[in-house]
Amino acid sequence: AHAALTAEHVFASLKPEVRKQLQAGEIVTVAKPEQETSDSGLAVSLAVIVPADLGKSVATLRSLNVKDDAEQRRTTREISGSVRGDGTSPAFTAIGFTADEKTELDKLLRAKPGDDFNFSKEELVWVGQAAASGVDPAQAAAGVMRRVLESRYLAYRKAGLAGLPPYARRDGKQVSPGAELAATTEEMPLLRKELPDFYQAYRNYPKGGAEGLQHRFFWDKKTVEGRPMFSLRHEMVQIKPDGATIGNREFYISNNLNTLQVAIALLPHGTQTLVVLANQTYTDKVSGSGRFVAVRVGRNIVESNIKPLFEQLQKALGRAKPVVAGATAP
Repeated sequence: AHAALTAEHVFASLKPEVRKQLQAGEIVTVAKPEQETSDSGLAVSLAVIVPADLGKSVATLRSLNVKDDAEQRRTTREISGSVRGDGTSPAFTAIGFTADEKTELDKLLRAKPGDDFNFSKEELVWVGQAAASGVDPAQAAAGVMRRVLESRYLAYRKAGLAGLPPYARRDGKQVSPGAELAATTEEMPLLRKELPDFYQAYRNYPKGGAEGLQHRFFWDKKTVEGRPMFSLRHEMVQIKPDGATIGNREFYISNNLNTLQVAIALLPHGTQTLVVLANQTYTDKVSGSGRFVAVRVGRNIVESNIKPLFEQLQKALGRAKPVVAGATAP
């Protein structure tokens, strides 16, 4: 039998100063460069203690994870019902561009192989067809985005990471989001070593499984670095008496980042809950000769996407309380 991951185990892996900050109620950030598996890989971990039991912490985090966020201009919708793959499915009808995003939709309708957008060769054909259709640009761009999201959702549901079409880059090059996500999943020690049954299901979806798994799928739209970003997200949750695990995998992102995925472990800590996030992401923008500076920029992008979730969790449940005598302590 595999020993359960515990809060004490996590605390033992942290430096004393980090443990002190965590116990004081701070959200701590720990860079994990050893988990950066290629020139474009980034890894960041966050942790926080909240004064709520496991059940309440899990429920609150899951509700926040699907909540619209006006500050980030984030819209989130769960994908349900029949999905056709042609851009006309009801679950995707709300996807579109606002009046102040005209620059982005114009750029989209002129998209070519490169790193401005994450489109496959086939998807770029759809872009060209939409641009030449004579349809209102906002409607044409929205139609392309809906078709891309629907088709990639269906591909992932059918074949998992192996089914994701590669992104077309300049000079005939391609980038495989599925291969990158597979590599980063394999380099997530929190999953692979401490939560092996969850890891196997997460790495090999839709094959395999683990006890008590729950799956939900979402599309998101948010503003990142001034640009609207569309993404598809798979949430996989496993809840046990001694802890819970939430995997959030953005298996398609329209721009800025190639992919983004996180694993969140929620562990009882006395009467409170320790929430630990292991994050890995890939972005072409941090490779090459400027890597030292670009990695710092890339980590900032990652943290700006993930840390607000922990801040909202802390706002909803409060800051950590001192561990009382007799309670489990690190």
